[in-house]
Amino acid sequence: MFVRKVGVCLKPASTKEFAHLMESRILPWLRQQDGFQDLVILAEPDGCRVATLTFWDHDLNQQACEGACAEGLKILEDLLDSVPYVKTFNVIGSTISKLAPGGLREANEFVNSETPDTASFRVA
Repeated sequence: MFVRKVGVCLKPASTKEFAHLMESRILPWLRQQDGFQDLVILAEPDGCRVATLTFWDHDLNQQACEGACAEGLKILEDLLDSVPYVKTFNVIGSTISKLAPGGLREANEFVNSETPDTASFRVA
């Protein structure tokens, strides 16, 4: 399981419009993509900074959507006050069964495996 985090600063008073566009335009498109699992939208209390977390079954499916993310940014561009940053993470544990089918036992095996970089993230 992989998570793609996109963070950005929004223009003042645009949080509601951002959430609306994510729900009405971006999410329907995401649901059509192979391997898409879930979307979480986070906003700081002042609404200036937001982050979206998209959950993917495999890294290859997440990578396949990287190019199409430019289209999503075009939809949101009038609301953005900075250039978005993107990071990709391995999900190594979750209490949400949908996101971690093997549960914490599988996550512990993953973290304790012989591969030295399994708990690291890469910047996309």
